[in-house]
Amino acid sequence: MDQGRREIMRLLTISASARQRDPAGGSQSALNYCMRTAVVILIMAGLGGVFLVQKHHEHEAAIAKAAAPQTAASPRPVSEHDWAKHALDTTAKVTRQVVQQRKEDGVRK
Repeated sequence: MDQGRREIMRLLTISASARQRDPAGGSQSALNYCMRTAVVILIMAGLGGVFLVQKHHEHEAAIAKAAAPQTAASPRPVSEHDWAKHALDTTAKVTRQVVQQRKEDGVRK
């Protein structure tokens, strides 16, 4: 009797799986696999596009920075507590430059 029961269960299981299957003959897992693949490819393409746009903007920023005129940097940073000394140093530097230029031009004060 045990053998007969197994045979009936096997037939019922085969019958149930045939009814659950897609009538067109495809399987649900195959459709899910294709969709997962498509989603992964779209996500990777999107991330690649974002990466390329970011690199393009960084490149443009580097070109703009290189084309910007360079300003002369002070020999040392100016402290908020040292502004008076900085002003005196700047005045002395300009005075020396004027004296040097006048010597070169031949004009005497």
